Amino acid sequence: MNTVFMSYFEHLAKLSEVANKQTMFLAHLLYRMEFESRSKQFIVSLSPHDKRKILKDIGCESKAPLKLASQYIHILVKSELIQYVGGSAYLVCPKSYGSYKYIDKQLRDKNSRIYETRVFSEDNNGVEEFYIITEDGEKIELT
Repeated sequence: MNTVFMSYFEHLAKLSEVANKQTMFLAHLLYRMEFESRSKQFIVSLSPHDKRKILKDIGCESKAPLKLASQYIHILVKSELIQYVGGSAYLVCPKSYGSYKYIDKQLRDKNSRIYETRVFSEDNNGVEEFYIITEDGEKIELT
């Protein structure tokens, strides 16, 4: 059986190990991830302020928000969805989450739609067009 196919279901199964709020916390981490050119991986760095903001955004009220955020992060690390790399930085598991074309955070913040045209055939296999249309209607072609 195809390894990629098995990997897909293996990583979906990892999500079933975490509760709904931790999944929502992970979604915010995925939104905040930045591509680091040195390691060629997606890294997310979380300050105490970031942790509090994420918890507020997902509707978690706690008298000890940093402790709650640490518990969520511990569960995500234990489930191998993210990996601690030092300081306040975490590596997003590249087998579970990645990107074919990188769109920087500034464009992710202001885009409303992403378009891609692909051709799959024996003669021409690849991307013909890849662009976003921002909320103000600007078309930005990505290479």
